Amino acid sequence: MQIPQVNKDQVAGFAKVWTYKGVAILLNEMHIEFAKDFANVILRNFVQQVAAQQMAAAQAAAAKKIVVAQ
Repeated sequence: MQIPQVNKDQVAGFAKVWTYKGVAILLNEMHIEFAKDFANVILRNFVQQVAAQQMAAAQAAAAKKIVVAQ
């Protein structure tokens, strides 16, 4: 399964417009790298969770079909 990734340029672009309670926070290279890695972990977990939910729904639908067919 191909999982999309957030790249450093996307994080740096968001860092330029992001504020905390209206205060602009300057992020250095280490902060941007952390934000990229964290976003990719969250994205991977989300995609895996959605895939597991879809698999469970498909299995439940298949089980219903089998019961109805009998």
